Amino acid sequence: MVACIFSPLVGRPPLTRLLGAPVVRTLIRCNSSISTVSIDHQQDSVVPTTSPRLVALHARVAAPIPVDTFLRALNDDTSPVVSQLGTNAHLSHLGSSILGYYVSEHIITKYPRLPSSILKAALDAFIGVKALTSLAREWGVELFQKDVAVENQIGRVLFGRLDDRIVNPVRGEGQQYTDVAAATFVRAVIGSIALHQDRNAARAFIEAHILSRKLDVLQLFAFKEPNRELSHLCKREGMEAPVSRLVAETGRKSRSPVFVVGVYSGTDKLGEGQASSMKEAEFRAAANALKGYYLWEQKDVALPSQAGLNYKGSFIDKGEVIV
Repeated sequence: MVACIFSPLVGRPPLTRLLGAPVVRTLIRCNSSISTVSIDHQQDSVVPTTSPRLVALHARVAAPIPVDTFLRALNDDTSPVVSQLGTNAHLSHLGSSILGYYVSEHIITKYPRLPSSILKAALDAFIGVKALTSLAREWGVELFQKDVAVENQIGRVLFGRLDDRIVNPVRGEGQQYTDVAAATFVRAVIGSIALHQDRNAARAFIEAHILSRKLDVLQLFAFKEPNRELSHLCKREGMEAPVSRLVAETGRKSRSPVFVVGVYSGTDKLGEGQASSMKEAEFRAAANALKGYYLWEQKDVALPSQAGLNYKGSFIDKGEVIV
């Protein structure tokens, strides 16, 4: 049996004098099986878990984790008190992996034909830095303020990089470190839930706060050569080459003409588009045909993580068309 003790505040009187509130030591015991983890809390160290701001935020988020773990999730690894409160880096790493798994599973199972670029864009829309920062703001999360004493900021996301000109390898282009710190907190909360509860609790939290959001996947598509891509798709699927045909038109010689073009494979109509020019209408018809193919949706299919012994697998497509 292995015992891992997380007690970053033990033997640190300066923090005790600074914050003046009792803290909890978290003792995690685990055996060789990942599924067997017990967490005991021993009130023998000092931690600031009685801050009204902290308690209120913990209640709003409604995460099924102890307040002391929630406090640690708020403490970025650049925090000025990281040596006393510990860092959320490990919790965030675990939460990021869990988020990536469950959200990817949801999207791929629902839309098995999505191109990889659209899948990445959908993942970013659900669990990217901007999306998680927006979620943190909806929870009412406050960020560390430079000119306020640390002891008055318990319950905020604590971090130390206030000057965004500092190079941060984790930050993507155009990202503020404040957003990165807020997103890291959200991931840490999910990682904490998985450790304190189980993966089902973490999945339920993700479904309630992240997957419950509506994402219009249709708006993520942007084709450069839809006619060429559609021709390759029809050839791969053993279908007749696509042909564009004028379906309807009005006002050809006016200032506002409208052309409706359909794209056909044999007698099958694959898509339709309308525009003020024939060329643009053909472009839109081919693009709509590709969207109809890539956005084919599986209905009422069990997710692999939720499936039982009778799970028969999910549909796996050939993949996107490479032009």
